[in-house]
Amino acid sequence: EKLFKDGINVNVDVIHFDEPNKKILTLHEGSQCLSVWCLNSYQHLYTIVEEYIQDFRVCHEILVLQSKLKGGLLPMTLIDIEDGKTMNVFDFKITHPDKVEYIENFNEIVLIKVQNKPLKIFNTQTSKMTEAPEINPRAYLFVYDRKEIIVFTNEGCELRNQDGDLMLTFDALDFSNVTDFKQLSFHLTDKRDYLLTYLVEEGDGRICISNVKDGSLVGTIKAKITDDLQQRQALRNVTKLYYDEETDDIIVGTTQGQILIWKN
Repeated sequence: EKLFKDGINVNVDVIHFDEPNKKILTLHEGSQCLSVWCLNSYQHLYTIVEEYIQDFRVCHEILVLQSKLKGGLLPMTLIDIEDGKTMNVFDFKITHPDKVEYIENFNEIVLIKVQNKPLKIFNTQTSKMTEAPEINPRAYLFVYDRKEIIVFTNEGCELRNQDGDLMLTFDALDFSNVTDFKQLSFHLTDKRDYLLTYLVEEGDGRICISNVKDGSLVGTIKAKITDDLQQRQALRNVTKLYYDEETDDIIVGTTQGQILIWKN
């Protein structure tokens, strides 16, 4: 049976699966529209027609639609993912020739990073714009239910609130010697109490277990001289880090196709 048969019969440029909201989003640049479908039935729910659609983000039940730069302004629209109704419309001023590095949304908060400019945090409910020049993020981990953000920087790892205020710094998570941030992997437990971070420093990999409440280091997994060669090499090439909530096992996958498990 043909999927998406109820929608617009044009080529799809981007397909995004939004599992938390049970939606599929398809971007049709040719017809300048974004269609939303039910993930369970593939039925067409609604279509948003917007001139010059450039990108979109989904966070919980909020869809942020980003339009192309127009006259030094970057138009953005907040939409309810359930019914397609517009929640808020705003423009972000971009000074030529500044380049937008990335835009992320965190519930009603939008993070905007422009090249060579401080990170800006925009609260779409209050229209408050905050600059956070002290934050030089390389990666984020959003703690949605607590409205907190775990920020990974070149120097280390921090916990901040949604307005960018520093709440705590994680002990022993120093990334100053990390040469490739693409090798960084992390996992937050379901109870939001522990953060597991995998990093490689000077060729040696390790896993740090941190307490999210106070930032303290609870434990570290790293290769020992007594370990066999296979295990020492495996910790240098981790691609996926996972924590099993039921068994308390720490599980990693490697570039060699290995699965390593540490029992509690």
